[in-house]
Amino acid sequence: ALPPVRLTPPTRARVAPAPPRCIPQAFTAGAKTHFLRLQSAWDKADFDDIRTYTTPELFAELHRERQSLGSGPQFTEVVTLDVSLVSVRREDSLVVASMEFSGLIREDQQGPANAFREFWHIQHEWNRPDGDWFITGIQQVD
Repeated sequence: ALPPVRLTPPTRARVAPAPPRCIPQAFTAGAKTHFLRLQSAWDKADFDDIRTYTTPELFAELHRERQSLGSGPQFTEVVTLDVSLVSVRREDSLVVASMEFSGLIREDQQGPANAFREFWHIQHEWNRPDGDWFITGIQQVD
């Protein structure tokens, strides 16, 4: 499974309402797909795919962590996955959304599935209605 990454609180956060394009149902549907794809990329050490989803700072941390595990494939089976949009806010020129992921994952093909819960913080430029969202942090909850 993807490792937790320490989050640095924003230094100049300006909280404002979310833009109208942030529709919770669309976010959660897309988030499930992206979670599964990113988990697969992690297992295969597919750094090109991981880079497309993350900020450069988060990518550097994930890259170091994944390389410390060796070049061989990892195994993660997402047994169940629930997603909810926890918050959407404006921070300066960015829209920042926090997503909660929870469910069951199996990290050993012969082992039991274990419960997990984590938050992903993603960002997008406030003034651009289209374009990619990037993961800025992953926070696992014990």
